[in-house]
Amino acid sequence: LPPSLVDRVNYLSNRYMLQKQFLATAMFRTARSGFVLGLYDVRRHALSVFEADSRLLGNQNLTQNDHTRQRGFNGIWNWSLTSRSSVNLSLFNARTESLITGRTNDTRALSVALSRQFTPRLRAAAEMRHAQGTLLSGEDDYRENSVSASVSMQF
Repeated sequence: LPPSLVDRVNYLSNRYMLQKQFLATAMFRTARSGFVLGLYDVRRHALSVFEADSRLLGNQNLTQNDHTRQRGFNGIWNWSLTSRSSVNLSLFNARTESLITGRTNDTRALSVALSRQFTPRLRAAAEMRHAQGTLLSGEDDYRENSVSASVSMQF
């Protein structure tokens, strides 16, 4: 999966779904920076019965994924500090709604990453991220704060 993926991947399913999706993306570029903005609206309609997933997910709240709508945006700004160093700022916002139950899930994430290429084969990166949201079950909110660092070398 790409490192820019800030939200979890949808659940595993054996069901047939009809999905209609609108996606608009724009990119702006200058000599030292770039900005990408994406907007989306996804509607998903179940074509098969929810019992197909009961062995995978159990029997609770299976109908909340029958008819859903997800809307959101994401933006990424990249600024080149030098020819070998850059800063990325990423913002993500999404709202998922179960059209059957009326429950919603709001997700927001903000991350700042710094990367540096020391040699053609040695690279380092550090990232700080904050994410928060509500679960589709409506029972709990969550907050995530993370810091990660990596060094990679090609052989």
